Amino acid sequence: MAKPVSLHALFFPGIVFHEFSHYLACLLFGVKVKRVKWFGKEDAYVVHETPQPLASVVITLAPFLLGNWLAYNVLEAATPLLGAGGLLSPSTPLALFYYWFALALLYYSFPSDQDGSNAFYNVLGAYRKGIFGSTPAVVKLLYLVTFPLAFLPLVFA
Repeated sequence: MAKPVSLHALFFPGIVFHEFSHYLACLLFGVKVKRVKWFGKEDAYVVHETPQPLASVVITLAPFLLGNWLAYNVLEAATPLLGAGGLLSPSTPLALFYYWFALALLYYSFPSDQDGSNAFYNVLGAYRKGIFGSTPAVVKLLYLVTFPLAFLPLVFA
């Protein structure tokens, strides 16, 4: 997750939540976590065993799904705090804190290049194993038929 250091410092809750989302998804799918770095000047990461393809996709998308969900709920809670007084309301500092927190979550909610690469190659490996491995002909056919559905959108992205 290579972003400028100043943004790391400013939006650190987003980084921590991003990695926490990966960690939770690993726990949900029973994927063993080897090492976690929650925050740092250069990067943060969760090192885990190689998951099954579905788990890999969920682990990759967890920060996006959970981060956006939590940010939405934080913004929903912040909006009434401003009330009729707008920025002059007595609860403005709390509302501004909520807005900052939601922005931090949203800024770091997108999967990193490494996240996407991990999921892509894991799913590709599953297709390779399904097509070229020792699987029944019907399973091979199923993999061949669904291959374009899984990977064709990447051509047009």
